[in-house]
Amino acid sequence: MSLIVAKVEGDNIYTLGDTELTYFNDIKSNPFIDGCLKQYIIHDKLAIAFAGIREHFGAICEKIFKCKSGDEIAEIAIHYQKNKYDFELLIAEIGYKIIRTVKNGVVQDSTEGYIGSQLAFEKYQEYYHNYNEKDQSGTELGRAAIKLLQLPEPSGDSKTYVKMYHCLKKVIINGNVEGVGGVNIPMCSHKGKFAYMIYGDIVSDVLKPSEFTIEPKPISFGTAEGGAFAVDFEHDEPYGGSGREVGFYFLQGGFGVIFPASQSGLRNAKIIKATTPAHWVLETKKVLGNGVASSFLQADHCGTAGEELLQAERYQDASFIYELRINEKGLKDRPVYDRYLGGYGTALFNCGHEQEAITMLEQEIEQNPDLNGSKDMLQKMKLALN
Repeated sequence: MSLIVAKVEGDNIYTLGDTELTYFNDIKSNPFIDGCLKQYIIHDKLAIAFAGIREHFGAICEKIFKCKSGDEIAEIAIHYQKNKYDFELLIAEIGYKIIRTVKNGVVQDSTEGYIGSQLAFEKYQEYYHNYNEKDQSGTELGRAAIKLLQLPEPSGDSKTYVKMYHCLKKVIINGNVEGVGGVNIPMCSHKGKFAYMIYGDIVSDVLKPSEFTIEPKPISFGTAEGGAFAVDFEHDEPYGGSGREVGFYFLQGGFGVIFPASQSGLRNAKIIKATTPAHWVLETKKVLGNGVASSFLQADHCGTAGEELLQAERYQDASFIYELRINEKGLKDRPVYDRYLGGYGTALFNCGHEQEAITMLEQEIEQNPDLNGSKDMLQKMKLALN
């Protein structure tokens, strides 16, 4: 049935939930790839979450997404719940010091609350009341654990949000808690409006300095066969989007999941195959209009993917991928920059931007005369135009 937990603390509203689905019958599903988005931003100041049967919520969600206030949403939820629609709703509104939950046709107000599985919530409460921020259980000996959490602003007591995140994650990965699964999706008030909070969660082989070389080599964070695990949850705002198109990418798995909106507005999971974070941004752009970011993305990913696309004569895609990290800090100081620049120039040239490619290479070579590969590429471009 899922679990969504929420809490109001000062000016902050925190809501976190999973992506598990509830069906009419007892069909078992993969919560990563068969799930759906449970938390929705209606507008900057109003957000909701649901738990229950997807088809029941999906039948009325278009009405809910058109609402201007939490009161309107509550009225709709009450009406349909009394008519045997099996879902629960959580309503969060900036400016209100309460969370509203609608269950079985009844609205309840509180500074904290939940919808979904009661058993899962009881386990969450157990973790929450026994929380130890120094607890590293679940991290294998000899491995590095890296967790990067974007904190809602104003930050207030950020420990509360971090605590909620870790406790819900423990519920999600607990194989004995049924009806909850997938990944942790946080949606909070942030800088005066609702936003999805991004994060990266990595359990990696220990990184060794001896493995870093001057040649292009993305940090792998270990292999799936070796038990390493890395996932990040991001949105499309870094690439010009609204921040409401979200997805999570599994680095070792070479795939991710996004939630494109259906005609009604319900967002079901869609698998995106992406062998590298660079391919992830490219492929999500094709579906959503703006790419979903990845905290794992490095210039080395873009350089390798760009060369593959050049060989396949997919010049527009290559140009897009090179541009993702062409201005990465420190890239110009690395020997690989010559190769990266030449590849980017080639992509531009073959996209019909011949003069732009030539001018760019000339300017970079003037600043760094040691870019011999780029010099050769520039000469070939000029010869091709004569």
